[in-house]
Parts: sequence; C-alpha cells; structure tokens
Amino acid sequence: MPSEDSLLEAELWLKERFLRVKHAGGALNELLFQIANRTQVRDRCIAENFQGCDPLSAEREWNKTMPYFENLKRLGLKSFSSRFNPLLQFVPHHYCHARAAAALSPFSNSLIIVNDEAGNLWEDIPRKYGDAAFVPAPELSAEAREFYTVYRQKGARLECIEKKWQFRSRTESRSAGHLYTAAAEYIFGSCWSHGKVMGLAPFGRSDAFAASTKEALIKNLAAGKRFNGRSKKEWENCGRFEHYADAAAAVQEYFERWLVERVSDLKRRFPRVENLILTGGCALNCVANMKLVRSGLFSSVYVPPFPGDESISFGAACCLRYEAPTSPWKPLSWDEQIPNFGPKKSAPDGESCRTAFSSWKVHLVNDPSAVAADLLRRHKIVGWFQGRSESGPRALGFRSILANPLQPGIKDYLNSRIKGRENFRPYGCSVLWEEADRYFCVPRGFESPFMSFAPWVREEWRTKLKEVTHKDGTSRIQTVRKAQNPLLHRCLEEMRRRIGVSCVLNTSLNVMGEPIVETLGDLRKLLESTPLDAAIVGNCLVENAACDVDSRTKRGRVRA
Repeated sequence: MPSEDSLLEAELWLKERFLRVKHAGGALNELLFQIANRTQVRDRCIAENFQGCDPLSAEREWNKTMPYFENLKRLGLKSFSSRFNPLLQFVPHHYCHARAAAALSPFSNSLIIVNDEAGNLWEDIPRKYGDAAFVPAPELSAEAREFYTVYRQKGARLECIEKKWQFRSRTESRSAGHLYTAAAEYIFGSCWSHGKVMGLAPFGRSDAFAASTKEALIKNLAAGKRFNGRSKKEWENCGRFEHYADAAAAVQEYFERWLVERVSDLKRRFPRVENLILTGGCALNCVANMKLVRSGLFSSVYVPPFPGDESISFGAACCLRYEAPTSPWKPLSWDEQIPNFGPKKSAPDGESCRTAFSSWKVHLVNDPSAVAADLLRRHKIVGWFQGRSESGPRALGFRSILANPLQPGIKDYLNSRIKGRENFRPYGCSVLWEEADRYFCVPRGFESPFMSFAPWVREEWRTKLKEVTHKDGTSRIQTVRKAQNPLLHRCLEEMRRRIGVSCVLNTSLNVMGEPIVETLGDLRKLLESTPLDAAIVGNCLVENAACDVDSRTKRGRVRA
C-alpha cells in the first residue's frame, strides 16, 4: 500500500468534503495548514500540479495584483511555493494521473490511457518528462494542451508513447472530454453533469440528433435549445426531455466509438500487452469502459478508485516516491484494492457515535452487517458509515446509502424523497465478487471494485433486479471481495440468506448538490433532513425518529 508519508502530501480526501461545498475550488490553504502543522516540510521534497499550468508562472501573475508572496510568508506556507522552496517539483497533469493509477493497480505490465478534458500546456511541461517530446505543430505549440496520453508501464517505469493535443483556436481539435462537458452544459446547464449525460443517453436516439461527426455535434450543442434553468424541477418541466436524451445518446455514442478506435489501434501496436489501465476524468464513463471489456481487446481492464482530478495530488506524490532509485513499488493484488484513503479521524467509534447522536436512540450491536441486512429485508433505507472515507466521487461501501434491490419503486422513492435527483437517474449495485456472474453478463471472477463498469443484467434477473437495472439493461456494479471490505461482504452474504440475492442497491451518502458526508456531524444533518430510517455507524445502530426498528432486528444489541 502507499506509505503514510506519500498519503500525507496527497491529502486524498476532497476539499469539498472539508468545506461542505460541492466542487469547491480555489486555494488549498486550509489543507496546507494541516500538512504544515503535522510535519516538517521545510527540508522535504514536495511535488505539485496546479490549475493546468506552471504554478510559479501563475503565482507571479497573482503577485502583480496582490502581495501573494508576502502572504505566503505571513501564513507560514513558503514551503509550498517554488519561489522559496528549491525542492518543490512541478509534475505534469497527465503524468500525475498515470502515476496514481500505476501505484494502485494490480498490473506490473500494462498500457495506461489518460483521457480527460484538458491537462497541461505543452510549453509548461518540464522537458525531463518524455511527454514534452511529442511536439505539436510549431505555430500552435503555445496553445497546445494535452487531452489524451498513453504510457507504457513496466514495473515502476512509465514511458510516454503517444499524446494528443487540443488548441484553443481550432474547434476540430477539441477533445472527447471537452465534447462531453459541452453536452453537460447544453443539456443540464452545468459543466459538472457528465454523469447525468451518461445516465440520460439510453433514453435517446443518437441518429435523431443529426450529427455524425464531433464537429457537427459541437455545432449542434451551440444551438438555441440549451437549458438555461437552475433547478431540477425546471429541467423536468422544460418539455425537452426527448431532445436532450437524443443529444446525450449522440455524444455517448461518439465517445464510445472514438475510445474503441483508440484502444484498437493500441492493441495493433502492442499485441503482446494484455493489461489496460484507464484514468483521467473520462475513465468514469462506466458504459464505455464496459464496451472495451466486451471488445476483448485486452484480457484485463483496470480503473482506479479516483481516476478524475482527485488523483492528481496523490500522483504527484507518487512521482517522487516511485521514481527514486530504490523504488518500493509493487503491484497491488485484487484483494488489496480499496478506495478509502480518507483521514484516520474520519473512522467512527462507539464513543464518538454516542457523542454525535447524544439525543438519539443509539444501540451498540454485535453484528452490524446482519443488523443492516435485517433492516434492508424489512425495506428500510440505511445509511452505512464505516471506516475511513472513500477518496473519489463514488461511495463504495464506506459512506453509502443501502436499500433492498428487490423493493418495488425504491429507485423512484430515493430520487424523489431522499436524493432529490432527476427521475431518470439510475442506481448502482454492490454484489458479492464470487457471485457477480450469476446476475450480470460478466465472466466468472470479473473485477469491478470501484463501480467502473456497467455490464448487462442477465435476462432472467432483469425483473427481480429492476430497481438497479437501467433503461438499456445495464447496471453499474461494484464487486466486493471479503478482503476489500469485510463488513460489506458479510452484509451481502446476509442479504443472500434473507432475500435470496447477494446484491444491495448502493448510492452515495448525501443528497443532490452536497458532498458525500465526511464526519458524524455531516451524517447527523443528513439524518435530520431526510427520511432515512437508520444508520449503521461502526458497531452502532442509530435509529431515526420515524424508524420502527423492532426487537428482532436489534437482537444483536449489547447495551443502549
């Protein structure tokens, strides 16, 4: 596993969780203060990648309009600027993505595709990295920004073998990731709605949008039917559902076709490489990822738990750690694939739970997994708050809302009463790793520990698993090994014993527009504002006021 030192610099939990502001951006002072107070950073080498450009150049520009460097001195943050710290190193954006993915992957020999909306400018990439050798057209080099990079991984060594650039002045060079962002802005009025576009696509007809090329799609997305409202209600009542669904379908189809073409070309060039890693924001497209799996081009496809920009700080730290001559790098087995790198203090215990919920009904239980399964059997909706928090955009059995996948209407209830989401949006499914092929069209032993793939639900299970089956017959699944998450694995075993399926509906422990809960205080606010029936917090059962938790469910109770 990555060392505590490398995780210290990385601070893998998101700033939005710290500030409780969705997609929080800007300066990282609050987190840097914590790092500075916890370790002596003066004589330590620090890596950075910030805002897609050379950080020192950006800092000099800021210093023209404010006393930026003086403020760093006053705040005690000099060590985090190369103006004062000669050991600080700037690492390219795509290289950070690749380093983070390689550090966590189970492969020692692979191809790594980094695919996102945009990374660093060519002129800002340090020449010591092979990425800079892929020179764009000289007349456009000053505006060339990376969007697609391929690395050849052999152990701890990464070699850049391909890179594609986009240019501000040329529409035809825009990335597939940029196209997806344009679609999110056009359909939902928000650049953060990529996941919604993917979820909406199965409801549309790609040919109805009349755009066979990327350029035509970009042109059509600039037309006059862009959503300009602000609320979910406005969107649902705007009368353009079919049009927006067709646009989403066209963009998704283009993205899938483009990605398969790129990967097919790579396989022709490297026929003996059997492992593929996908990272960068575009790797969150679980539908396209599954198409690559079904193509059979590579024997194994891996996506890290946080392929988006959450991985940049971790990747920067890994660059320093794993490029040392005595690199400690080794692949992580599938049993070691975990997503919860949050702060140690985020893990709950009985005392902190009783303190946070002092006026609530709190019971200490012997078997939290069995208690959760019994609640789910009775069609209760359960908050699941266990261990350190996940790093990344998805709840994977540590900060989750769990529901019975066999309960009719649970998807609509969650969307309307708890999550506050658009009614077309689907939910993912956690399933025992050893039984995933029973319910889904995947080979035995298929690995999807981070909900990175959306296989078809087997025909004979589509009626029973309707609430976690999407319009196109797929379900975004998380396969759970016992070693990865013993508590969730046991809960799934108990679900099989009680309801006959080793599956549970799993969604993030939050409501739309808010970050995933990080602390017990966040959880209490969520329970106070939503009709969640109960929460399993460590070894504690927290009852919501309206929840009827009978004595049979609490038979594992030790004391109140």
